Amino acid sequence: MRHAGLWPVFLRETAHPKIRSSPMWNRFIEIATFRTCKLLARLFPPQPKPLPRQARLILVFSTTGLGDGLFDSAAIRSLKLGHPAAKLIVCAPNAASGRFA
Repeated sequence: MRHAGLWPVFLRETAHPKIRSSPMWNRFIEIATFRTCKLLARLFPPQPKPLPRQARLILVFSTTGLGDGLFDSAAIRSLKLGHPAAKLIVCAPNAASGRFA
């Protein structure tokens, strides 16, 4: 899929079929958006909060395939060993449901 600026070509052309943006305008919007986000990140830096010593609930999203699921299972096992009192919930595709049971 070819990309032009921030949006794929098919999204840009189907969103407004009568309006054709120039490449220079697209580049301007891309630069303006990037610089605005950088400015906002400097004005409002993320404030890390300390993690609780004992987690009560751990939610894990596993959207990877079978090969990466092997790494996920080791990480999930380590989480369970490190936080034995926590409730552990794994969100995975139906095909992967047997791996994490």
